[in-house]
Order: sequence, then C-alpha cells, then structure tokens
Amino acid sequence: MGNLIVEYLKEFGPSRSSSIVQFLIEKHGINPEAARQRVSRAGKPVRKFPYSLLPNREGFVYLESQRREEDFWINFYAALTQTNSVYGAALQALICRGGYVKKDEFSVISGCPIALKNQITHDQLVRVLILCELIAIEEVDGQEYVVFNIPNIFQPDFTLSKARYLAETIIISALGTWLKKIGFVSFNKVQDRNSEGARLVGSFKWDLTAPSYLLPMKGGKGSPGFVVADVFANATITKGQIKYFLRKLEIIKNVTGNDKILGFLVAENLDLEAMREANSVGISLARIEDLFGKKISRALNSLIYTLTNAAAIATGNPNRVIEILDDLSEIEGAASNLRGALFELIAAHLAKIGASSIDLGKKVIDQKTGEKAEIDILRVVGNLEYTAIECKGRNPGGVVDLEEVEHWIEKLSVVKSYLKARENGNSAAIKFELWTSGDFTPEALQKLEAEKAKRKRIPIDWFNGKAVVKKARDFNETAIVEALNQHFIKHPLANIKDKKDENTLSEN
Repeated sequence: MGNLIVEYLKEFGPSRSSSIVQFLIEKHGINPEAARQRVSRAGKPVRKFPYSLLPNREGFVYLESQRREEDFWINFYAALTQTNSVYGAALQALICRGGYVKKDEFSVISGCPIALKNQITHDQLVRVLILCELIAIEEVDGQEYVVFNIPNIFQPDFTLSKARYLAETIIISALGTWLKKIGFVSFNKVQDRNSEGARLVGSFKWDLTAPSYLLPMKGGKGSPGFVVADVFANATITKGQIKYFLRKLEIIKNVTGNDKILGFLVAENLDLEAMREANSVGISLARIEDLFGKKISRALNSLIYTLTNAAAIATGNPNRVIEILDDLSEIEGAASNLRGALFELIAAHLAKIGASSIDLGKKVIDQKTGEKAEIDILRVVGNLEYTAIECKGRNPGGVVDLEEVEHWIEKLSVVKSYLKARENGNSAAIKFELWTSGDFTPEALQKLEAEKAKRKRIPIDWFNGKAVVKKARDFNETAIVEALNQHFIKHPLANIKDKKDENTLSEN
C-alpha cells in the first residue's frame, strides 16, 4: 500500500485533516484512531499549515509542492468558511465590504471583541491573518487599510470600496435619524461613523450604537438596552457573510449575559439563506429600499457608480453628484458627507479642459522606498505636462489647516517619483496643485508660500474656493459656477462663518 495521504492530496488538493482521516476510514478500512495517528505523524512531502485557524485546532494538510499553487488558497479559504472559523467569518465580511476597509473600521466586521477574557481579540485575529498572508495592511496617504489578500478568491477594488464607504456612512446617518425620530433610542446618545465615540457595546465595535429605554429593552434597575447596527452598501449579503455579526451578538449574550440588544444588519439585498439564519436568531435583516424607499436606494447606487467611474462622469456630466445630492436631500447629513465628492468631480471637470486626459484616485508607489500615495486628479497634456491636483472639499466656511498642508507636501516626493518614472517623465513639466472649496488658515498659507519659494524646478500652487470659481468663470462654465456658489461659496453656512470672522476681527 503506497502513501495514501500523498495520493489523497494529489487527487483532492490541500485538505482539512478530518477529510483525510475520513477517507482512510471509509475507503481503506483503517480504524479511526490509527487513521488520525497516520495523518498527525505524516512526514515529508506532507506538510501541515503552521498556524491553527480551524475550530478545535484542526490541521490543514498539503504537499510541499502545493504551497504556492492556486488550489492551496482556494481550498484553505473553503476550509475556513465551511467550518465557521472566526477567521473565515472575518474574511467573508471583508469581501462584503469590497476587500478594502480602513484599519480602524475592520474591528466592526472582524467578529472579535476589542478585549474580552477567553476570546480571540480583534488585534490577535489581525495579527494571525497577516502572518498567514490572508490579509495585508496597505497605507495610502497616511491612512491604513486592511486588504483582502487572496486574489484567486476575490480581487479588491480600492475605488469601489471608497465609494461604498461613503454610501454606507450616509445610510448609517439616516438609520440613526430614523431611530431617534421614532423614539427608539436616546436622542443625543447615537454614535456612528461621524461621531467621536468608540461605538462599543459588549466590547465589540459597530457601525452604529445607541442606548434604548423602551420597556422591552430595559434591563435591571432601569438600565438601558442597546440598539446596534452594521451596514453594507451595494452588496447582496449571504449566509456566510452574516456569521461575524451573529458571532458578536452570541458572545455578548453568552459571556456577559446581556440579551437586551437589538441588532440591525442593513444591506442593499439579502440572500434567502441569510434571511432565514437571521430570523432564526432574532436579528433584523433589512434592505435599504425597505427602510428608506426606492428613490434613496437608487440614488445611493447611482452615487457608488458615479464615484467608481468618476473620470468619465466628470468629463461628461459633473452635475451628476448635484442631482444625487438632491435625491438624498431627505437624509439629514447627506449633503455634508457628499460635498467632498462633489467638489472633486467639479475640480476634475475643470482640470479636463485643455488636457489630453485625466485620471482620478490613482494610487501610486515610489519604487525606491515602497511608499504609497493617492493622486486625487492627475492631469496629462500629451507627454509634455503632468499636474497632480489634491482636492480638499470643505463644508461651507471650512478651511484647510497647517497639518493638512504639511501632509500634502510630505507625499509630493512619492508622486514626483511616480511621475518621473512615467513615459517622458524626466523631460515633461511637472506641477503640484492644491485646490479647496473653502479657504486656508494663515498658518497654512505661510507654509505654502515658504514651500513655493523653495520649489523652482517643480512648482506648487494653490487655489481657494473663490479662485476655483474664477477658473470656472474663465472657462465659461456657468453651471459649475452656480454649483460652487450654491453648495460652497454662497451657502448660508458660509455666510454665517464669514460674519463670525468679521465679528472676531472687529473685536480684536
């Protein structure tokens, strides 16, 4: 009898140890204990994955030659998801978020507590997933992201994930407003992505948390229950992808004994099996359309499409975000969240005038240092000129401060390295520009002036909101001028800010 384990792995690929044991028992009549011993003692070329990610410390077995093959990762991921591994649940949720999640937001979907005795913590989970090369940490413009790292299973999309994050933030805000208006939660105690609070309930982080004093929610001595919610935009959530959420609630109940928690999981669409699973354990699985209506649901999907295809939209219809903003006007806070996207599309439209092409949200890398940065707008004129434009959309009356200017200046070396490496990069003219819909603080302007004086070969320039309006007016872009004035420059909030500044000056 040859090496049965090697034969199995050659036929079926890398596998869970229990599958191999079952094969030895059923196909070759080996008794269970002997089969387990044979698998546990298997030597070269058989290998066992060095980290225990499967429940009950089950091993994952493969041949040395299979370690870097496509089937290894496919089978490993399948084993993680089939066994309800906490690691598999986190990876499935990461896919549901588009494969890119801000590092400080990954704790929402990891299914692990920040700190809880006898439980795998969030930091432990992240450390193991990185060691196993299942996720990676990627830094772009000083912001760290957790990235799904099994390309054979799922290919992350940075631009799509950013667009979805913005749509989710709007939905979360709308959900909080709805809960407050119907008296479901304490009016001033809602915490979400726009809040400074930790958003923790039971040592777990959520997209939204709020205490509730409704009679069925109250605990002993009048203590509140809690409403918690997580939101997924532009996704059909599956049974596997809600495992992390169920795990959070289950651990809170089993470890802390707190069952006064109402969980909402909100998504664009819901898999039938996911709905059955959610109903069986008593959580609310809700579609965005059912909560807020078809108009808002369509507007959010349109927003994601627009931001994912921003370069084409900016060239053809830069007013698209304005139309979406109007459609979302019923949602409190939507305008505030969307102004950055609106300004970037307007800036891209103006940058495209006279250019050969523009590229939006381009991630670049300095090949020498490995540092990464994002170019908001890259304006190209033939192979003769490259202009990298940074956009700072601000709510009316907002400003760009010194710290933001310093961060922009710090990343210019990365952008410069990338542009120099492009075709004709060494001979093309390179410029850096900083555009804002608001204004600059005196300290920021002082820094910009000092930096401009030092940079002769590759100049920098900057434009505040009024300067951008002038650009639009010079190009006879009447609709753009009106949009800038309506949403930024002449917005009532900007007028209030101007009056405050005038009063401050008069008092001094």
